[in-house]
Amino acid sequence: MKKNSAWSKRGFTLVEVLAALTFAAILLPVVMKGFSLASAVTAETRRREEALTLAQNLIAEIVSLNSLKNVEPEGDFSPEHPEYRWKVNFNQWDVAGVREIEVTVMWSARGQERKIVLTTLVYQGNSQS
Repeated sequence: MKKNSAWSKRGFTLVEVLAALTFAAILLPVVMKGFSLASAVTAETRRREEALTLAQNLIAEIVSLNSLKNVEPEGDFSPEHPEYRWKVNFNQWDVAGVREIEVTVMWSARGQERKIVLTTLVYQGNSQS
């Protein structure tokens, strides 16, 4: 005949439960910090990609105008992207008819000013514009 006592049943002891809770209390903040960091990096990457696309589009628009005289030196991308601002600089190169277009796109993220700079060369022939 077998004895059926409470001590013979399998279960967790108080020490095992406390050890598991301590382990979870140490591990959970680390995991949450990792998720937070990954989320911040993802958001920053998305903003940089969006700023780069806006800069590329602005350069394409400037080049398509075929005259660099009528371009405003700065502005923003309102109404679609009012959080991004831009500045454009034109630099003459030593090669006749070649100009450098430099577009800087700026935005604020997490209390800091961020920016990307995109440059390209444009050949305008011998015209002086």
